[in-house]
Amino acid sequence: MKITIETPHIQNGVWILRKGKGGTPLRKKTASYTLLALERFLTRNLASKNADKLSVRVVYPDGENETIKSVDKNYLLYATSCFLEDYLSDEIMKRFEKSYLESR
Repeated sequence: MKITIETPHIQNGVWILRKGKGGTPLRKKTASYTLLALERFLTRNLASKNADKLSVRVVYPDGENETIKSVDKNYLLYATSCFLEDYLSDEIMKRFEKSYLESR
């Protein structure tokens, strides 16, 4: 399954998190809230031992980035936080970087 995060366009200013193809969009006001919603989703869906691999795609107004498919929650969160680093506070970045490095 692919999870898509759309960065806000100037006119609407809303972050959108969509799970799967054509999934119902979850709207958030900031990148931090969007990343925390992604963390909750990954925690629930990657808890079982035979969970499906997921990838996260971040869509910008001028391009996109996508992670490789994985069942490693820390990798997916860290890679996504790197894609969104221009929108996140240093505190949030350090939190996800630390949890990723400690899992290695």
